[in-house]
Amino acid sequence: MTDRAVEDFDTLAATWANLPPGFHRHALDRARAISSPLALAAACNTHALRLAVLDLRPITDKTSLLHALTRALSLPPSARTGFDAATDAIAAYLATPPATTAILLWQSPSLLRRRDPATWRTALDVFTEAAARAASHGPALVLVT
Repeated sequence: MTDRAVEDFDTLAATWANLPPGFHRHALDRARAISSPLALAAACNTHALRLAVLDLRPITDKTSLLHALTRALSLPPSARTGFDAATDAIAAYLATPPATTAILLWQSPSLLRRRDPATWRTALDVFTEAAARAASHGPALVLVT
């Protein structure tokens, strides 16, 4: 890993830390993000961002997505019961101190988009709604794909 990659992650993290409340999407070179997860984690830590990694390769449907989200964000088991429960849990996660911007790095998102487009679209709606509910607390949710 080069110093340039670390600098790029630091710049990204600084940008993410200053986003307004709400839901944001950011496309990141997947190879760079996966080849340098420690650099990304370090940059997020430097800027007091919460980072969670969600690997979508094994996810084929709504149920497996909800289980993966519960694990990645350490949500309560009730978040696995449906999209409404997941929305509530993610909103609570964002509002829980320290209420800082949360970065969710989605690995292989195109697989879920192809396998189950309706679940993919609903997941984006879940993130949008959860971030909107938590916006009064100040954090943003950034979906990095």
